[in-house]
Amino acid sequence: MRRCRRLAGRMKGRLRREGRRERGRRARRSDSLGTAWSEHYGLDETFPHQQLLGRTTEADNRRSLYFVNAAIKRVLQLNKDSLKVINAGLRVFGRVEAKFTQCRFRLSQDGAPLLMPYMNKSRSLRVSPEDMYKVLISTQGQGQNCPCSELSVADQLESIDTGSVAMWTEIDGHRMVMCTWRGKNTVSPYISKEQRIHMIRVLGYEATELEEEMTSRRKQKAAKDREENTPKGAPKELTTSQLSSEIDEALDKIEAQYHTVQTVPDTISHGVEDEPSKSSVD
Repeated sequence: MRRCRRLAGRMKGRLRREGRRERGRRARRSDSLGTAWSEHYGLDETFPHQQLLGRTTEADNRRSLYFVNAAIKRVLQLNKDSLKVINAGLRVFGRVEAKFTQCRFRLSQDGAPLLMPYMNKSRSLRVSPEDMYKVLISTQGQGQNCPCSELSVADQLESIDTGSVAMWTEIDGHRMVMCTWRGKNTVSPYISKEQRIHMIRVLGYEATELEEEMTSRRKQKAAKDREENTPKGAPKELTTSQLSSEIDEALDKIEAQYHTVQTVPDTISHGVEDEPSKSSVD
């Protein structure tokens, strides 16, 4: 009887543990809005979903998901009422602002390398360095997004639905990941311009044109902001060359006035003509 009771107790314990594991897997696979973002990106069950956190407990207002290690997550949970956290973790998902119903979170460039080992081929795609370069420069200047048909992986892209896609390639044995957005017929890089310039250089291409374009746009924006924030009637700010030119003109005027004073006749002294001496009078 004792042996039977022990066996029954062990079976109940196993069932309870298995039930908790299954509930945990279900909770990890879907977010609070019911969108299976984990399945959407093909994340393996070994990915530590419980180490993800948001800045607010209100699911509708979460704009990003951050990844932290288990120790930090526990510290934050135990001290959520006494600690004021400004920033914590690595951003792995960002909210999709457009009307996109398949998944409300897109991949973040910062966290893409972390997610790659857990992702299957449903939302990740290996491309050649040439294809990655085409996507990186597609939006340069007045250009449009890169057409899928121009890439050597066009057939593989056809099997991937619209949304966030992680493209990756290998450079000297190192994996380089780029977050992109797969449109209906095009692909565009979903990274900052600074990251685009860095990746283009790592691929071995020249990024001078893109860098000049970015610098020009920043200068135009700065000039526009100064113009909007300058009160009416206030003196306009001068560039270095304009200021140097005005200083040279002012110095030339001062020098011209100085030479004019030096050429005044000696008979003028303190603004009054000197009287002739008596000895000079016959």
